[in-house]
Amino acid sequence: METTPQKMQGQNVHIFLLTSPMRKHSYKEADVVVREAPGRISRVRMSDGFPNFPNSKTFNMATDATIADDGTVRFSKKMQILSSRKFNYDVKVVTNFLEPPIIMVSECKSEPVGSQVTAVGRVIQVIPARESTLKPVILGQADDNDDDDHQKQLKLWRSARQPATPPGSLILLNHVVIGQLRGIKNLNSTYMTRLQVCLHIEQLIALKTKSTPSHENTTKESLT
Repeated sequence: METTPQKMQGQNVHIFLLTSPMRKHSYKEADVVVREAPGRISRVRMSDGFPNFPNSKTFNMATDATIADDGTVRFSKKMQILSSRKFNYDVKVVTNFLEPPIIMVSECKSEPVGSQVTAVGRVIQVIPARESTLKPVILGQADDNDDDDHQKQLKLWRSARQPATPPGSLILLNHVVIGQLRGIKNLNSTYMTRLQVCLHIEQLIALKTKSTPSHENTTKESLT
């Protein structure tokens, strides 16, 4: 496992847990906000057998934790998790992470690399892949505009490959990440990606509307 430069060792670290732990290789990871860095999303990493991890959307204090320079929080074997008081954080950053903004495929080129979005598009082509864990897809505009400039490659990894996406399908992709290869923007699935296939444009519009987050409600709930 790759190591990262250590910034703080053996510290009590206050975290707001955003997602439940997911297994990754021989350990688990979850997304958090750290009180000392309230303007960004960080990750916590723990051993696979770590017991009694708290639920998401809770504030906690981890004892004897290490924070790396990249923001990753590592838990030691003797670390304990305790409930803690709420602390302020950047609500917009958290809201955009949990409920990414909805964009059309053609808008991907103006989004920063690494940002999470919810993308709307139409499947143009499913590309055969050598890797069994990958399904590359060419996406175009949902309105049948097949201009090459409006097309982007989508890489569906692991479980995100499962839904059938025949050419012509209208899809809504929740939680995909903007990537870039040789200067060209693309889309990549993550462990949080949810893919919904629609039968017609009206259904896609309905799903798009339903998926639009309420920033006002999130702001009130997060800071109470």
